[in-house]
Amino acid sequence: MPGDPKQRFPHPANLEILAVLEALSSPPPTDPENIFLEIDDYELHTHPELYDCLLELSRKLPCQCFSAAFGYAILVSPGGVIFGVAGGIGYIALRLAPYMQPPDSVLDTQLNEYDSLEWGRFDMFADLDDWSKYAYEHAKQLETL
Repeated sequence: MPGDPKQRFPHPANLEILAVLEALSSPPPTDPENIFLEIDDYELHTHPELYDCLLELSRKLPCQCFSAAFGYAILVSPGGVIFGVAGGIGYIALRLAPYMQPPDSVLDTQLNEYDSLEWGRFDMFADLDDWSKYAYEHAKQLETL
């Protein structure tokens, strides 16, 4: 997955989310003992359990949507629209249509870098199967814009 994420995911719908991820990114660790903390030429910013959770969500979608950008595990539609991000140690953010309002019981309501975007930041323990499918369908609609 190496290479500039902006070139790998050039869809206009990705401009804001890629800017956020790039601003939060770090170069990969130089210590050989920590090389496992690297993804796509950047320091891994996704806890391994969240990485696995996003990978598992990808397996339940109609296509293999798992990828990485700026050190974050992401979900990307076949047309190149990013619709999921796993970050830090406790959240998964999903891009949802404006009419989709998840209940507070599944959201991580801390102030975060996704507040200005059309993203819901979900608690890592929430059941995200349906929400990831909604996000996938929304991304498919955005592909045509």
